[in-house]
Amino acid sequence: MTSNVPLMWVDGQWGGQALVPAFSHAMNYACGVFDTARLYKTPKGPAFFRLDDHVDRLFSAMRFAGFTTRFTPTQVNAAVKQLAKKNKLASGYVRMNAFLPQEELRVFPNLRNASLAIMASTLDYAGKDFHDGVHCQLSAVRKPRSEIVSAGIKFSANYLPAYLTLRNARAKGFDEAILLDSLGFVAEATAQNLFLVKGGVLITPSTRSEILPGLTRDTILVLARHLGFKVKEADVSTRQLLAADEVFLTGTATEIMPVTKIGTKRFAVGPVTSTLKIAFDDSVSGRHGFFKTWLTYL
Repeated sequence: MTSNVPLMWVDGQWGGQALVPAFSHAMNYACGVFDTARLYKTPKGPAFFRLDDHVDRLFSAMRFAGFTTRFTPTQVNAAVKQLAKKNKLASGYVRMNAFLPQEELRVFPNLRNASLAIMASTLDYAGKDFHDGVHCQLSAVRKPRSEIVSAGIKFSANYLPAYLTLRNARAKGFDEAILLDSLGFVAEATAQNLFLVKGGVLITPSTRSEILPGLTRDTILVLARHLGFKVKEADVSTRQLLAADEVFLTGTATEIMPVTKIGTKRFAVGPVTSTLKIAFDDSVSGRHGFFKTWLTYL
């Protein structure tokens, strides 16, 4: 293992590789779940933002998928922190994958004991500057109904529509794509939640809209209410979206990213987006006094 290869944690073991059998259930049927977390620099040293919530969501996803594991949330939480220390990260991104490694070529395998793999790296979302924002394609693709596969679970198979949609958007020169829900209302971007601002009111699609209720989305809702903004969770039509004063995306990797163009319609990086960006940065860096419990220090 060379010095520039990041160390990984796989089922309690440390190494430079995480190998998955080519005919494993995970490879053949996309039977895996995952979650992510961000590490930030703070005056008190590196700290993960809402790590407990991310690990809890991973275990909820495993329960949804019917996976078993010999590890506890406490053990995974400790492994994540140790991984960051071993890789000498001051800031960065952690990915936690749970998947079925067994080579069973059947849709429903007899063995459902999941392997757990965790990796850490530095991260810069899409290389985009906050003030430049991203250009989005408004896709006609509709997300499958949650009765089929819950959109609230980070299940690997859930991301096929997002992959195909983003492939089409990138081929046409867009940075991102916005998907519709099964009823034709605005849902979310390919891996980010969506917010819009109209007349000073912060609006985001409700959980009815087959969205992943992201932790960054939740953070923004908490911060916005704390700052006194009027917040609304509701169905959002494409007409309402295009008539917005401001639009931005949120996610663990994305943080807060303004949308400066949807199709040919341009949007400014407005005051609400900018204010929430400052409040978010203050929270993840430990400068916001009200939300320091969201930080897990190494």
